Amino acid sequence: MIEENERLERENQDIHMRNLDFERRLLNNEYEGQTKDCTVGQWGSSIAEYEVRMRKMRKEETLIGKREKLYERDMQDLIEYVKWIQTDLCMLRDRGRVSEKIISDLKRSGEDSVDSLMNTLSTNGER
Repeated sequence: MIEENERLERENQDIHMRNLDFERRLLNNEYEGQTKDCTVGQWGSSIAEYEVRMRKMRKEETLIGKREKLYERDMQDLIEYVKWIQTDLCMLRDRGRVSEKIISDLKRSGEDSVDSLMNTLSTNGER
């Protein structure tokens, strides 16, 4: 009976050691699982943040593209306006030159007529 008790005590001791080893492994696995979950959670969070940033950037690119089209259209309108002003300015410049020519012709003809009047007066005065 003593021998059987000793044998049972050894079995109990062995079972107890195996239980402790099993508990230690179980705790280690739980800890590793938790840290992996945290790591996976962190990566998932990082990926989600990246995705949000990418969506914002795409939306901004779309808005910028629309603005760029509006600016391009406005630029074309501005180019057409400048061409119209340039054409109008050329016509006004030509009119100005014609007016200056007419004025100078009138001045010359006026000077000629004054000179002819003076000549006429001087010839009449000499008589």
